[in-house]
Amino acid sequence: VSRSGNVATDLNNFAPRFGFAYTPWTNNKTVLRGGFGIFYDLQANQNDTELAYNPTGLFFSQSVNYPASTPGIRLSQGLPTPTYPTVESPSGRTSAAYFNNRTTYIEEWNLNVERQVAKDTILQVAYVGTHALKLSFLSNQNQPVQPLDSNFSDSTGNLGRPYFGTVPNVGPIRTESRQYNSITHGLQVRFEKRLSAGWTMLNAYTWQHTIGQTEENEYLEPQNTHDLAAERGDNGPDYRHQFTSAWSYELPFGPGKRLFTGRGPQHWVTQGWQVNGIIGMYSGAAFTPLLSFDPTNTGSGAPRPDIIGNPSDFSNAVSAGCPSNHQSLQCWYNPAAFAIPALVPGQTFAHVFGDAHRGTLRGPAAYNVDFSLFKDFPLKERANLQFRAEFFNLFNTPAFALPANAVDALGAGSISSAGPSRQIQLALKLTF
Repeated sequence: VSRSGNVATDLNNFAPRFGFAYTPWTNNKTVLRGGFGIFYDLQANQNDTELAYNPTGLFFSQSVNYPASTPGIRLSQGLPTPTYPTVESPSGRTSAAYFNNRTTYIEEWNLNVERQVAKDTILQVAYVGTHALKLSFLSNQNQPVQPLDSNFSDSTGNLGRPYFGTVPNVGPIRTESRQYNSITHGLQVRFEKRLSAGWTMLNAYTWQHTIGQTEENEYLEPQNTHDLAAERGDNGPDYRHQFTSAWSYELPFGPGKRLFTGRGPQHWVTQGWQVNGIIGMYSGAAFTPLLSFDPTNTGSGAPRPDIIGNPSDFSNAVSAGCPSNHQSLQCWYNPAAFAIPALVPGQTFAHVFGDAHRGTLRGPAAYNVDFSLFKDFPLKERANLQFRAEFFNLFNTPAFALPANAVDALGAGSISSAGPSRQIQLALKLTF
């Protein structure tokens, strides 16, 4: 065993960075910027692949169950001696990690043009790209290679697994691998009015598309561990369109302003008002259609259906249990657009893997407005009392959750929850 425990050391983690800025004209109103960089990341260890959880490791549990009517043990006699798996005969679920896992890294690049279009106002248009490589994911390396009726049919329950010939009593082998990747292309447009005349504003629009094999906080195994190319699809949430607008405006009331300029007692009422707002709009998030059971008889961690129609066409939705042939919260997509995959030729109940891709479906769009009203009360030269009224989700617009994605189950396509309703917060802030 080597000093590194035979784990291959990744020695080529070279992380160059490059950037430039160029002003093409003498009026200095236009700037061209760009850059490229490689960034390395130590992804969080998948704790359920820790080797200590293996059958011969530090942790072990064994259940003892007897009917209440005929107890089989007495506390005075103690619990029965557990039967531990051994190195020579391991059994049960195990964990593994490759010796040659590479370090996850991300390539990022951008090119943008920024132009001053008026006093204190700029417009920026940018192309942004991100390429993530060697992404971590979990898979069952002991998943049967082919869907067959005979899988798991012997006394061990492991017939058909790739390692059945050497360790017949070992079930799933939960493995951490670094073979996934993703790529994102995006258009970003930013319009900014910097603070002047008492108001400021920042608007931003993004169009982006992310394609890959895994997403942030991915918990699903591949449908087929032995065909990782089939996992490529739209990476959730993959909000294709995003728009945000943030603004702040000091009302022109009070001394030094355009209206109600008197300095008498009235200035306590008229001066120091400020309104603020944030608007956010997002197109629907991508999510993946799944099946509620594994028709392949391979122990698939995320079995998918076949796609046989357009999930957004509701002309035959009633036939799939929807209340009408129209989109609704009960049927956000048409379950009739999916089907159980066909039987494997020559088999009686083992089906082929589904052809629906990851990220095939889209959830509801989201729209939200936050608003706040501030009022300053100057107390002394260095003291100020501020009253704040803040309204989150001002118009009480529901932010619906993603629909149920088990397309063959009762309630397929239904939405049963939403984000927080309107919240109002009142506060006093004293600064001195």
